[in-house]
Amino acid sequence: MSQQGLSVNNLSITIQDGTEQRNLLDNVSLHVAPGSVLGVSGPSGSGKSTLLSAIGCLQPPTSGTITLQTASGELDLASAKGPEAARIRRNHIGIVFQQPNLLPSLSVREQLLLMPRLGRVLPLPRQQKIAAEQRAASLLEAVELSGMDNRRISELSGGQQARVNIARALMNSPELLLVDEPTAALDQATAATVTRLIVDMAQEFGAATLYVSHDANQLAELPDTIELVDGVLVTS
Repeated sequence: MSQQGLSVNNLSITIQDGTEQRNLLDNVSLHVAPGSVLGVSGPSGSGKSTLLSAIGCLQPPTSGTITLQTASGELDLASAKGPEAARIRRNHIGIVFQQPNLLPSLSVREQLLLMPRLGRVLPLPRQQKIAAEQRAASLLEAVELSGMDNRRISELSGGQQARVNIARALMNSPELLLVDEPTAALDQATAATVTRLIVDMAQEFGAATLYVSHDANQLAELPDTIELVDGVLVTS
């Protein structure tokens, strides 16, 4: 029986670099259970971003498997391409970007409500719209932004924008959360708060979470970490 959550087995990505082949990832294996957070550290160029890209169906591996257990069955992330990859990202993967990339013309609440509409031509049916409104309110309360629903992004601090970024990533109830250097632009105290919030939210909403960072202070906040060096997993 397959393990619940995210499973990566013997993942390798090789590219042509001039006349030579270079391994961006070399037989990387890991598992992240639902509701748990695994930190990924490593120097620049170690393969952290490549790992996230492969798991996020953005870069096909040369070999190996990536699977995600969902309520509707097991998803093969390694072979997903085109529209199928976009569908998986939309419905099953939440991404917390390094820069929040929030839309300045939308309110805090509207940032979240945009997510269920992605990929749709027609408006949401009434019941789905009501459910989306309720989930947005619940998530904003969970990230301690209740009462800020109608604020514009320009009215928020960096830490508050990071919280919106997290809530937005969880809006479509993803089974997998990919977190890419979420505290790079924050001071240490705010960064620590945001990191602890990600751990709490992953546990509360049951998302298997992979947290990439170069910040040792933030990685120390996580229950488990691994390290990549030159595409090779050196600690686990």
